[in-house]
Amino acid sequence: MMQPRDFMQERKAKVRLDTAAAADAIVAKITPALIHRNPAVQAAVIAELMAIFIGGHHPKIRKAAFHSLLTMAFDLTEFHDPWKGNSA
Repeated sequence: MMQPRDFMQERKAKVRLDTAAAADAIVAKITPALIHRNPAVQAAVIAELMAIFIGGHHPKIRKAAFHSLLTMAFDLTEFHDPWKGNSA
């Protein structure tokens, strides 16, 4: 029989996988619109999306939401780093 803690751990893992799958699907849709664009345009699009995300939070927790978002982005960088393994 599954213990309550095991159930919660499994549920949290499934939610993370579902969230990652949903994010991947959206990224796959918008990537063609950003690829080969000027980096300034890419940055402006990302900044607009960040502003929408942060602005959707209560003002009292916007800084925490911002820091959480930056931490997540930094953690994901290793999966998209074309220089990974190179010392150049």
